[in-house]
Amino acid sequence: MYQIKPRSQNLCSFSHKPNSAEFRAYAGNQERTSNLDELGKTMKLNTNIAKTSLLGLTSAIVLFSSASTAFASEVTYKQRLDIPMSDGSTEQSYKIGNYGYLEWAVVTVKNDRNFSVYHATQRIGGFLQGPRWFDHKVIAMKICVTDGFDQSDCKVVNSDTAEIPEGRTIRDLSIEIKYNEDGRDSRRRFTIPGSAKPE
Repeated sequence: MYQIKPRSQNLCSFSHKPNSAEFRAYAGNQERTSNLDELGKTMKLNTNIAKTSLLGLTSAIVLFSSASTAFASEVTYKQRLDIPMSDGSTEQSYKIGNYGYLEWAVVTVKNDRNFSVYHATQRIGGFLQGPRWFDHKVIAMKICVTDGFDQSDCKVVNSDTAEIPEGRTIRDLSIEIKYNEDGRDSRRRFTIPGSAKPE
């Protein structure tokens, strides 16, 4: 009889000289052990690749979801303005030479809590020319809660950005803006009507 004495994980010694059948059996065991080792390594590699791919996919979904949320929480309204005339009346357009002019307040509401405004003059007409836009930064605003003719809780901010009062929406506010155009300070007042739709 003989004894197989383990010397290491993959090496064995025989207590006598093995015959050919014994050697083939031993070699077969060694080959199966090697194949199992290779299979284990391959499975571990595939698992790591799958984990990496899943992590990348999860990150992409989170980024897309964040971008979609940010986009959905910001809306813009473009409100046509009444323009005061020298005789005390108001109009929604005026003409200088061959050009007609309209004025707009562009209001961006973020997260239903903050909003910003800028003034825009739209020039129409001219030979072979399309409309042109001229934007003017708002330098101050007077904001009031309005209910028809009544106004309350008014405040003035020296900025083009302000907060919407708690429990109110942009449609509940009367907004008077101050801006500079061609070196002159001008004022316009407006509200966002209930029928207004975002751009």
